[in-house]
Amino acid sequence: MKPQKQRQGALAVPALLLLLLAAALVVLPEILRLPEPPAALAFRQAMVSFNGEPAQPVGLPHTWPRRMPGATEARYEIGFTLARPPATAQHLYFPAVRQELTATLAGEQLDLPAETPWRTPAQGTTILVRVPADLLRAGDNRLELTLSRADGALSGYLSPVFLGEAGTVVRYPWISGFLGSQGRTTAFVLHLVVFIGLATVWGARRHDPVFRWLLVLGGTTLAFTLADIRTLPDFVELLLPFFVFALSSFGLMALALALAILDVRRPPWLVRAVVGVPAALLLLDLAVPALRLATAMASGGIAILGHLVAAVLLARGFVRERRWDLGLLAVPFFAVAWIGVRDILVLLGTVESGFLLSLYVRPLTLLAILVLLMRRLATSLNSLDSANDVLRQRLAEQEAELSALHERERQRAAQAVREDERRRLMHDLHDGLSGHLVSIIALAEREAGGSGSGGKRPIEHAAREALDDLRLVINAL
Repeated sequence: MKPQKQRQGALAVPALLLLLLAAALVVLPEILRLPEPPAALAFRQAMVSFNGEPAQPVGLPHTWPRRMPGATEARYEIGFTLARPPATAQHLYFPAVRQELTATLAGEQLDLPAETPWRTPAQGTTILVRVPADLLRAGDNRLELTLSRADGALSGYLSPVFLGEAGTVVRYPWISGFLGSQGRTTAFVLHLVVFIGLATVWGARRHDPVFRWLLVLGGTTLAFTLADIRTLPDFVELLLPFFVFALSSFGLMALALALAILDVRRPPWLVRAVVGVPAALLLLDLAVPALRLATAMASGGIAILGHLVAAVLLARGFVRERRWDLGLLAVPFFAVAWIGVRDILVLLGTVESGFLLSLYVRPLTLLAILVLLMRRLATSLNSLDSANDVLRQRLAEQEAELSALHERERQRAAQAVREDERRRLMHDLHDGLSGHLVSIIALAEREAGGSGSGGKRPIEHAAREALDDLRLVINAL
């Protein structure tokens, strides 16, 4: 009973940490906002006109209504009054803008920051615009902002706008990461490094389905990251609207990866579905263009469902097998599903937000994959070290046994050599010296019998004693 309670206690701590991490990922997008500069002039009211319709007042932040799909242009007019003109250049700070932005002040179009390959206005961006001091005057001023969408159903969004000096407006250095899209660049570099590592490991372990699915998933996310680049060849630009149908493959690949990690046999249809489902959605879109939004939603729904099922399977494996790496990978899969639901609600205009966050969850998934990869590599190395220890122990035992056998064999060989030497000495003594002694005794006996003299008796006696001693030596040998 005690061991079971101890195992449950040991599992409770990592389980609690993983739950807290998952809860933080769910809550943070709703409670974290880019900071608003307190010392700057804030614009929170505007007049907006859609596609030339009559203007109406709105509050900022403002999300486009859902009734306007396709090409849309929204003109925002912000009036403000200054007591005196500024002495130095000012800056307009937009914490969050979705869709293409143009800005005009006092009839002069402002120069927006240079486009970067990683800036994607349709998914949300942060903008800082320099305003020359001579465009601002004492009294009434008018700022005109235009958000335009060439195609699609993703609504536009405009946050409150702030006017002030650069040091006053952007007080936090980390905001420059949003302004220059360094976060997206860092995510791409991380994608590339992880993909190269996965390809290297898969090249050495092609039989392992885990690394195969990791490579496929990493390669697909890398392709989607490359698709986010603004400066793409024309033929790739034509294919970008159809990338949304490939989202479904992410969920199916996540499910296949979870089954491979858990060593569960995957259904035969799953591999075919990774390619077949996006292809079917694409054909449906080409056949019935009016259903594009529905097919795109279906693709996103499949991606969300696949990640959610994978997260549940990994969490169950974490509880049953007590492997923290399974729980760690379940967290980003769950986060991807949750953020995917949130982005769909943002797309529908139900949730007000300036950013789509799915792109920013990818590095989290790759980080978990990297941890899993390192975990499996460390486990393999530990297994290899254990096997080497067992082999070294068995080798030492075999060497000791061989040494004992060698010693016994050496002793037998030495004994055999001694036996051979004894036999040789016995043979030489018996056939050589003893033969001569026998001959001497025989001659002495013959001489003694022929002459009747006893003069030869001492010779015979001595020879017999020598022969008896020789026999004792031979017997001793």
